[in-house]
Amino acid sequence: MARVEPALLDLLPRVPLFGGLEGVPLERVIQLLGEEDRAEAEVVGCQGQNCRALYVVREGEVLESKELSPGRKAKLVRLGPGEVFGERSLVEMQALSATYTCAQPTRLLVLHQRELAKLYREDLPTYTLLLGNLARELSRRLRRAEERLIQLADAAGEGERSRTQLAVPALKLPTK
Repeated sequence: MARVEPALLDLLPRVPLFGGLEGVPLERVIQLLGEEDRAEAEVVGCQGQNCRALYVVREGEVLESKELSPGRKAKLVRLGPGEVFGERSLVEMQALSATYTCAQPTRLLVLHQRELAKLYREDLPTYTLLLGNLARELSRRLRRAEERLIQLADAAGEGERSRTQLAVPALKLPTK
């Protein structure tokens, strides 16, 4: 196994996605990561674009935005060192749901789907831990989104409606 950069041995265990990894399993995952340097204002991935990788911000900052309609964008969040994006495209095998743009010169760590598949074949316990961490992170994000939906519903006076009613518009069924 090639020598692993000490800074990554320090950074990655503090990233929830890599929590619980140490020693040889952590080094194995680090060996699978690519690294990309991106310029300020460079787009890493566009909403609707196919992506088969997750990214970890190592240095710099990435802005996540979503196109609401042609010409209208909503800035969702700024991602800094240690934060992850693109992971849903690995799980869902779907296009990116947002656009990711570097807010300044940025260094990214990249885990491609093919490398994740390699980890599955070569080290199932580490793969399982990584996927468990990913599931927990996605669950935390879903919980935060749900809490925000509830806050918005309360602010709009719709606090009594069920979650299903908030998420799915009422269906009008034809009557006979």
